Formats: sequence, structure tokens, C-alpha cells
Amino acid sequence: MSNYLFRTRKIGPPKFSSLCFDFLTRLVPPRVIVECLLKARRRILTALAQVYLPIVTRERLRDGRGPWRTEPFGAEDAIAQPTLSVVGAEPAELVRVPRKFSLRKPFVSVIPDATLIGPSAFALDSQGRVLMDSVGPDFDDGTPGFFALPMDVLVKRLTARPQIVIEEPVCSLVTTFSWIYGHWLIEGLPRLEGYELYRQHSADKPLLLINEHPQSWKMQSLELMGYGPADVMLWSHPAARVKTLVLPSIRRQSGWPEPRACAWLRERLIGGLPPPAPSSPRYASRVLVSRGSAPGRRILNEDALLEALAPLGFARYQTDSMHFAEEVRLFSGAEIIIALHGSGLMNAVMSPNRPLVIDLFDGFWSADFIKLAAAIGARYACVRGQPVPAKAHGRWVDNDCLVDVDAIVRLIQATEAERGR
Repeated sequence: MSNYLFRTRKIGPPKFSSLCFDFLTRLVPPRVIVECLLKARRRILTALAQVYLPIVTRERLRDGRGPWRTEPFGAEDAIAQPTLSVVGAEPAELVRVPRKFSLRKPFVSVIPDATLIGPSAFALDSQGRVLMDSVGPDFDDGTPGFFALPMDVLVKRLTARPQIVIEEPVCSLVTTFSWIYGHWLIEGLPRLEGYELYRQHSADKPLLLINEHPQSWKMQSLELMGYGPADVMLWSHPAARVKTLVLPSIRRQSGWPEPRACAWLRERLIGGLPPPAPSSPRYASRVLVSRGSAPGRRILNEDALLEALAPLGFARYQTDSMHFAEEVRLFSGAEIIIALHGSGLMNAVMSPNRPLVIDLFDGFWSADFIKLAAAIGARYACVRGQPVPAKAHGRWVDNDCLVDVDAIVRLIQATEAERGR
């Protein structure tokens, strides 16, 4: 497993687009610029889908209306917002999170004569339509996730010529965001349930298709789920024809992780852990996630926060330097998890203890973690901090953050008092 290395490249001079963005940020807040660009991108691709870019939505794929075979499994489900606490100004986006949401059954589809295109291996059916479940999850409002489509999808769809034909069946786990830890954990790994159900009813054993240069945590997570290098095919082609593509549904609907998928994933990960070695550390059940010496998105007063939290049983862990199995061991015993808004909070899915998830944010907030908390039966709190531009670079998404230590301590004490009643 250790033979898989990151791909590196030299950093050249700044692109013209980057220089333009830097200039605009002197006049307009960066978040406003990015939000406008994303809205424009979504509108362009939505318009293209109506005229020039035929797609197959999740609903159409589920209903079997096409040259493919789809098998639903499991059960329908419902989900509701978790117990919620807000410290500081409430995120504006919070009011748009539905109180309740209904989830349809997951499914696995088998698509004959598919074509995979580009680094993210988005799939076309035999009629040249983009299968959106090969691209990424739907938007929060349930519309197709065009944000995940590359802007040149129209050109690639018309001009890409498969270099090879993959004769053996493959199950694609590659999406636009599958290289990001949190997306892999919540969207990638749970698809294996559909893959395994397909194998139970078929003589085939499709290879698992993943990106060409998998991160160490990706291979370690697959190993913990029972899959090794012999079960994997690395995607490394501009385009390829696939005789049989197995495509399990993404187990996230309108941003809500499916509770049954979370439970299945947690059981598989914990069940795959080897017995702890005598020298293995004993992990605290109250976890403060640290980004250590990362160039951005750090808690600047982290030492002061830890000093205040240590008497309450907290310990600090830098999870990006841990083996994936040790992360599972750590979070499987977690009762309270504190971290900056980001992929690391997705590790809460590993806890069977209905933990308290404390989401620290600097102004940028998304509903990802309140929805995850709902899916795992956790309690959720968001704490607004003060953003501080990172010195290493000017990317606003990597702002550091100063947090209100006393407010966090009071939040934990109030939660404990509430639970003790």
C-alpha cells in the first residue's frame, strides 16, 4: 500500500485568471466573487443541459428508463435536523436547511457500452448522455449537481475518442470530488454496499475504479474495508469504453447522507480494525482536531483552547498525520468532536456514540455537517470565530480563525448539564 505516492508538479508563474481575481478582491469581498462565479457556472450548465448537453439524472437512472438495468435495495428513510446550538451570529445559510427530509431507496445500476471521459471519469451511456451519478451528488435543492461537471464537458463529450476498451466489468468510484477526504468518506466508501450487493447476485467481480494517484488514506480505507491492490484499477486514460459499468448510487441525497449508509460504513470500518497492539495509544473520548503546522485554516489560539478544555477531558490530535485505521480507532470512541469547518469533521461518521459535533467556522459555513449530524443521530453546534487571513497565501478559503474559548467551554458545560437532567 505504501507504494502509492502523490503526484507533484512545479508551480509556475501566476495565471492571468489568478491575477484578475486578486485585483477584484481589492474591490469586492472574495466570497461574493466566488458565489457569483458559481451561480453563473450553474446557470450556464443548466442551460446547456436543456439544449446541448443531454443528461441522465439520478431519478431517471433509478427508475430504469434507459438502456441499463437498475436494482433498488434497502429502504426509504426520513431524516430531521439534529439538536442544535449556535454560538455567535447564526450562519445566514442555516435558515435554508429543511427541518425534515425524505430519502428514496439507494440502488445499483449496470450500464452496458458506457464511455468514461476525463480525469474525473464522468460516464456517458450508449446514447452519449452524461450519467450524473458518475459526476457527483445532487445540489442541496435536489437539482443535478452541475457544479461538479468540468466546464469543457460539452467539448469532451463530442470530441473525446476512447483510447482503449475495458472488456472486464468495472465499478467506478471516481467522481469530480473523490480526491477530497470528506467526499471520499461520505460519498465514495458507502457505494461499496451497492457494489457488494451486485456481486452477491452476479458471477462477475468488477474491479474498483479509482483515481490514478490515490492518496494513502484512500488505499488504507479500502484495505480496512477488505479490498487490496488486486481489487483496484487505476483510472489513467483521457477516455475509455467500458463494456459493463457498475454504478452504485451516491449515498447522499440533496446533501443529506443516508443514515443507513452511515451505519453500514461505521460497522464495516470498526469491524475491519485489527486488534490494538500493546503499544497502541489510549485515545480520549473528547477530541480537539488540530491542523498542526498547516499553512492555513488553523485555530490561532488553539493552545489556549486546549488549556481550557484539558480539565474537561479533551486531548488534541493532528489527524492528517495518522494512519486511517488509527483515525477510525480514535473517532469510534469519540463523544465530543471539536474541529474547524472542513473534511476532518466528516470523521464523526465513525462514532456510534451520538457525539456532540462542534463546528468552528470563520464566517464561511455550509450545511454539510449539520446534515451529517442528523444522519448519525448526533447533536450539533456551530461556533462563529473571527477570521484572520493566512500569511502563507491569500486564499480566503484558508483563513485562520480565532475562537471564543470561554464560549466553547460554556457550551460544553451547558450540554453536560442538559444531558445530566
